[in-house]
Formats: sequence, C-alpha cells, structure tokens
Amino acid sequence: MKSKKFLLAAFAVLFAVTFAACGGGDEPDPEPVDPDVLDISGGEDTPNGIHFNGLYYLLEGTTATVNKADEEVIDVTVPMKVKRSGNVYTVTTIGNRAFYMCQGLANVSMSSSIEEIGEAAFSGCTSLTIITIPARVKEIKKNCFSSTGLKSVEMPTGLEKIGDYAFNGSPLNEQTKMSSGITEIGNYAFYGCSLVNLKSLPAYIQKIGNLAFYDCKFTELSFPSSLTQMGERAFGDSSLKSVTTPANLKVLPKGAFQYCNNLETISIEGVTEIGEDAFQWCQKLKKVYIPLSVIKIGKAAFFDCSELAEVSISSNVKNIENFAFSNCYKLREVTCYGTNPPTLGTNEPFTPTYASSNKLYVPKGYVNAYKNKGYSTYFGKFIEL
Repeated sequence: MKSKKFLLAAFAVLFAVTFAACGGGDEPDPEPVDPDVLDISGGEDTPNGIHFNGLYYLLEGTTATVNKADEEVIDVTVPMKVKRSGNVYTVTTIGNRAFYMCQGLANVSMSSSIEEIGEAAFSGCTSLTIITIPARVKEIKKNCFSSTGLKSVEMPTGLEKIGDYAFNGSPLNEQTKMSSGITEIGNYAFYGCSLVNLKSLPAYIQKIGNLAFYDCKFTELSFPSSLTQMGERAFGDSSLKSVTTPANLKVLPKGAFQYCNNLETISIEGVTEIGEDAFQWCQKLKKVYIPLSVIKIGKAAFFDCSELAEVSISSNVKNIENFAFSNCYKLREVTCYGTNPPTLGTNEPFTPTYASSNKLYVPKGYVNAYKNKGYSTYFGKFIEL
C-alpha cells in the first residue's frame, strides 16, 4: 500500500514539473499586430480588385493600388500596407478615377507610402474641402482634383508638376501655398479657382500653361525670374492690380492679362513682343510705357482699354499691329521716341475718332517721317520732342 502511494506522489511531482515547463497551461502569445498593415484577407475578389471596407485594392508584386471606391464613402484612410494570405503589399498608388464622383467623400487621409495619384482620382468630390498630398508625390496629374469642394491644399516640397485641369473649378479660397520645387503648371490647372491669398508663384517655375490662372481672384502676384514660358490667357480675367513681368519672359502671349479689369499698372521690361489681346479690356489701365526691349506690339494688345490716356513708345518698336490701341477713346496723346517710325497695321492701330485734335510727340526733325508712315490718319497735331 505504501509503495502504491509513493508511485502516485512521484507521478504527481513529475506532472507538475512537466506542466510548469510547458508554460503552466497559458494560451500562446498572439502574433503582434502591425498598425501600418491592414489585413484584407476577408475581402471579396471582384473585377475591380479586392473589395474591403469600401475600397478596391489591386495587388501586384509587392505593391498595392487603391483602384476604386464605393460611391457612398465618406471618411477614408488609405493604409500604408495591406496583407492577404500572409503576404504584405505596400500601398503606393491611388489609381485613375479611384474616387471619381464620390460626392459624399469628406475626409481623406493618405499614408506616406503614396507615390502616385492618378488622373481624375478625386474629380467631382464636391464634399472634399481640404487635403494633404503625401511627400513622395512628384506630380498632380490631369483633372486630379477638378470640380471638388477643396478650399485649401497642402502641397509637398518635392512636388514638381501640376497637370492640366488639376484643380480646375475647385474653390481654393483659403490659404494655398505652392511648393517652390514646382517647375510646370499645366493648361487650365487653376481655372476658376479663387486663390485670393496667393501672393507668389513657385520660385523655380519655368512654364505656365494656357488659361492656367484664368478667372482667379488674387490681387497681387510676384513672378520669379525662372519663368520663361507663359500660355495664352494664362492670367486673363484675374483680379490683379499690378503686373511686373519676369526678366526672362520674352513673349507676352495672346490674352496674357486680357479682361483684368482691376489692372492699374504694368511693367514689362525684358519683353520683346506683346502678343495679341495681351491687355485687352484692362479698363483701369491709365498709363503705359513700352520699354526698349519691345520690338512688336501685337494685334488688339491694348484694345478697349477705356481709361488709357498716356502711352510712350520706345525707339526699338518696329511694328504696331491692327487695333493695338483701338477703342482707347481717352488716348489723345502718344509719344514715340523712334527716329524710324514703327510700321502701322492697316486696320486702326489707333482710334481715328478724334484724329484732328490727337497729339503725337516725335523726335525733332522726324515729323514728316511719321506723316509718311500713315500717322496722319490718327493724329492731327505733331509736336517735336
């Protein structure tokens, strides 16, 4: 009997030691959860990608793309990484039209892993009022944020290009600052945006597209010397009060500042050609000096500047095209410094309405030279300087 009790006691001790060695019966520690990784293993496979929590993910190699979103999404957090079947993918791309016309989308947080935002990715998101673009994004592509409700946008320092129609039709009426690294702004990029607080263009901007800032509400804007190419009507119908063009911009394109009804002063040193309609209908412009750099004043360049009363034209101007100063009814005195009179266009480069009393100031001894070039049609009084 004693032998039996001894065996039971020994067995109990052995079991206790073994139990302790195995961790005392506790559950195994759970696998640590990485907060930057979203497990989408339970998502549904669809032609648009794996559908999980309102977003569709395309997985390829080691990366993932947010390819599409449910139209009814409101608050979206784009993860840094997603996991499926034990494999982890870094989310690097917001696909073309991914959130297109998600009109209820109000908040978007994109992870720092995002490198590319596709064309029209957020176009038509009318409830989206603010966004921060991740630091790795180099280009805002065509129509990316067009027709949204964006009031402000935070751009990364590494951003280099803003594509065509990028913010077209979005309010952008609060503080918006462009990063200094931007070198190109596309056609219609900010067409119809307010940008009322914008004071300066990016420090290294080289090219601005057609109608890029048409109908914007800024009243002052500095142009860096890096700007060499400006598109047609780039700043037309804006609220600018003064303009000083950059030294390296040689051609003012067609309609560059057309319909800028608040424009009062201009300085265009360095410009060699004033393009067609460049300052057409700038109705508060009263005085213009055409500098030595200018060779040509284009068609209708100052057409219908109703308050323009004083114009001085330097000696290097060779051509004044049709309607250049036509319909400027207060322009009754013009000074030309050239001993070789500029060639006039055949259709009203100046308004002939008050020709008999209009005055033209010319270099001493060159009255006949100007009369012989057709200036008598527009000026009845020639006065030597």
